[in-house]
Amino acid sequence: MRKKIFLLDDNTAAFERSIKQLETKYEVMRCKDIISAIRRIQMRKYDCIIIDLMMPTRGLEVKDEFKAGFNFYLEQVKLHQSEVPVLFWSNLTDASFIQFKKSHPETCSLLHYLHKTDDIYELESMVTEILSDDEKN
Repeated sequence: MRKKIFLLDDNTAAFERSIKQLETKYEVMRCKDIISAIRRIQMRKYDCIIIDLMMPTRGLEVKDEFKAGFNFYLEQVKLHQSEVPVLFWSNLTDASFIQFKKSHPETCSLLHYLHKTDDIYELESMVTEILSDDEKN
């Protein structure tokens, strides 16, 4: 049975090839908005969750588009998928991710970061690595 990956990203057009590469190995549930993501994250368990950091905040309590992914994690994922590894995948630098991890040390081992690039294999490779590490623990 293929592992289930949840992908929340409101604008995947530029990285469609990377996502299609990921789909060759995993069952990927794509979601483009927070409202739909909330329902889906509550209804089904996933093996890994990929979240873009910057997106519209409709459906979130905290209204900061630059940190919407972090807020979705805190408001929904941590509550409903607490033991699932999370990959924050973003065009933003990792500085905000480093700060986020420092302020949430209790979940550090489950949190990962990948900067979006043109390398179509990088996302799939990172998810494979995360799932491999998760199986070891």
